Amino acid sequence: MVNVSTAAKEILQGVEVAEGDVLRLEVLNTGEIGLVSGKAQAGDQVVEHEGHEVLHISEDVSQALDGSTIDLIETPDGIQLGLVFNDEDLAGDEFQAQ
Repeated sequence: MVNVSTAAKEILQGVEVAEGDVLRLEVLNTGEIGLVSGKAQAGDQVVEHEGHEVLHISEDVSQALDGSTIDLIETPDGIQLGLVFNDEDLAGDEFQAQ
């Protein structure tokens, strides 16, 4: 399971998606992981904030990133959503909506 900080949930709650879609974290055609507007899928990890679904994480991504945390991280471009890994050998990566 991927953890999501309260600060990240607050940012995700403000992301607009097409009607009938959900905000998803999934593997993109490029092989990278990114945020997209799409349909909910069976097996998604559903993240809620204040009683609302704010993010669906695809089953494959949730398993691959098990134990990591989506949080706000400082980057050279400013504060962004990013992944924080429990494994100190892995560096945090930022990701953006596609």
